[in-house]
Amino acid sequence: MLIIRKLHREFPTRVVEWGMCYMLISWGLVVLFIPGQFDAGINAAYQGWRSLAPQPMWGSAAFAVGIARLAALYINGAHFRSPIARTVCGFFSMFIWFLVCWGLFRAPGGLSTGFAVYPWLMVGDAYAVYTSSGDAYQSLYIHSQKKRQGYAA
Repeated sequence: MLIIRKLHREFPTRVVEWGMCYMLISWGLVVLFIPGQFDAGINAAYQGWRSLAPQPMWGSAAFAVGIARLAALYINGAHFRSPIARTVCGFFSMFIWFLVCWGLFRAPGGLSTGFAVYPWLMVGDAYAVYTSSGDAYQSLYIHSQKKRQGYAA
């Protein structure tokens, strides 16, 4: 019951992080479980992504970062350094979306509909990194103050 109450209190302020986390996990699973998706001739965007890394690497990286971020969001607050983990995972997530955009840019055929979505996912993660880094700063500041007071006693 305590966990549900905590999630209910924290979820509205972290809704972007939760949403970005689930999108990255979902994207990674789709890439992992549809083999041959990046093969030549299916879609020009896939060719751009394949030029950067093989399909299993894309799916595995997205899924692993998404799961790590999910764990950091779930633990958040239980340990004073968990906002740092949220920030790091958010940065890696933002980097994956950057690489997705870069792959689209490298794809033959020019502009695609992916440019209407993937850059905004990167922006969403940039915002999440901004908010979680503020939480990390505040958490570390509070922890250092408690430590200082403990040493003074």
